[in-house]
Amino acid sequence: MPTPLQTINAAFRAGRHQTVCQLCRSFLTSNPYQPDAMNYLALSLSALGKNSAALACYKDGITHNPNHAALAGNIGQAYSAIGEHEKALECFKNFEKRFPPSHLIYNNLGFTCATLCLYSEAMEYFTKSLALRPDFEKALCNMAVTYRDMNRLEEAQEACKRALRIRPEYAEAQFVLSTIHLLKATMYGDLMSMNRAGVWNGQHHSPLPDLAGTERPLLTANGS
Repeated sequence: MPTPLQTINAAFRAGRHQTVCQLCRSFLTSNPYQPDAMNYLALSLSALGKNSAALACYKDGITHNPNHAALAGNIGQAYSAIGEHEKALECFKNFEKRFPPSHLIYNNLGFTCATLCLYSEAMEYFTKSLALRPDFEKALCNMAVTYRDMNRLEEAQEACKRALRIRPEYAEAQFVLSTIHLLKATMYGDLMSMNRAGVWNGQHHSPLPDLAGTERPLLTANGS
């Protein structure tokens, strides 16, 4: 029979965030401030768009569990979600000082630096993320966006292609690659790039964010 935390983890991975919130709150009544449950509750509140409640949950969880890595890592995303990117950066840097290196946190640091137009720092963090996990396509795609925004289009294109070699169906990387082709076509009158941009845009009609998705959450020992 699964433990309560295993049931919560399964519901979270299935995207049943209302259920996760209910399960966590029930579990926390008899296990106050249990850090994994606090983390899952905050993650699901965030997924439901309840960003202020998620941030409050992280703060409460960290107050009672100051050495819990997932809570310490994920609170930065909660600050990003409400537009407090400088505070998010502070949280991620604090994690970097206190906990073992994490490719997810390095990617989050890069993402946040890029959001703040700190492009050189962003590239350093994406490079650190990829040094720990060379096949991390999210960091490659975020790197591509940062190169693009620095007007380094060839390097942006190569980073996107690397991401797509790892995960060919990665829609965000396909979209970013189309924007790079479009920029090259606009700047250089490159008909081939214009054609490629048209192909990619035809495949993906939904708007996607400028940076590739969002930061990545840390889960738990059970959730990995």
